Amino acid sequence: MFFLHRDGERLTKPTGRSVKYTQLESYVSFVRIHPFFDGNGRIARLLANLPVLYAGFPPIVVPSEARLDYIRELWAYQRAVGVISLANRELVPEPSRLDNLRRLAGEWWRTTLDLVAEAKGKRA
Repeated sequence: MFFLHRDGERLTKPTGRSVKYTQLESYVSFVRIHPFFDGNGRIARLLANLPVLYAGFPPIVVPSEARLDYIRELWAYQRAVGVISLANRELVPEPSRLDNLRRLAGEWWRTTLDLVAEAKGKRA
């Protein structure tokens, strides 16, 4: 699931855009399944960043000051698509409802990429 596109193709050398979408959809899928009593969000963020790291990019990190917005958007998505059930088994139903989360994740990732570029500049 984590290294696959929606159509099942393996990510060999994904672009930044495909990695960002894969990261978010992986995260939402894991949270939707909610397999553990505690720690689902932490594990989901770790697993969802695997394709990002695999592609050679720094991880997408939610800044602490944006955590509440992130949780609100995630809850809004989950309320809109409903709980996972036998009748509603799709892991990422209605992916267009993730657009605001994608936008936020893009902003956070740009911040991380800028920090990495700045650090590399100071090393040189």
